[in-house]
Amino acid sequence: GGIIKSFKNSYLFSDTGLHPFGGRGEELRQLQGWLDGHDGPARMLLTGPTGRGKSALIVHWLESMASGTWIVIFVPISLRFGTNRPGVFYKALAHQIANAQNITLNIPINDTQEFYMGKVADMLSTIHASSINVLIVIDGVDEATGDRFNASIFPVPMPSNLKILISARQMADDNGPEGWKARLGWDHPV
Repeated sequence: GGIIKSFKNSYLFSDTGLHPFGGRGEELRQLQGWLDGHDGPARMLLTGPTGRGKSALIVHWLESMASGTWIVIFVPISLRFGTNRPGVFYKALAHQIANAQNITLNIPINDTQEFYMGKVADMLSTIHASSINVLIVIDGVDEATGDRFNASIFPVPMPSNLKILISARQMADDNGPEGWKARLGWDHPV
């Protein structure tokens, strides 16, 4: 919706026009190569120190993608944009997945976080039966409040028509992406 568009625009535009973005051609090619590849992993983790341009890279990559092959579901988890609460980011994720599959979601009666987590898991568990290719991009899982981001909502094994990219800031004791792989339960190949 509007918040996600505002998030993207903050990386694409400034008061004077387009934000300059350059020198990241190799990273953009790597992301596209991963998405287009059939033999590589279905999940990708993008980590780095604060302020290194992970979000800008992702937003510019998504904007440069040719439409048609993949349905892109983009959920930024951001304190600045107020999307860091689980009830908010799981709801955004659930509604985008439902829209991709032409599913109408009911309105939750009580715990929205649990409701939307369950809906995401349910919808993704049957995505292999659909004819659509879905790319889920979750940016900034390190900013999630509460119980943090729970990657167990994603199916194991991953269907061939689903790819997931998650970005996160390296934490103080991290030495590369291994810390986030363990936090997400991605320390084993799928």
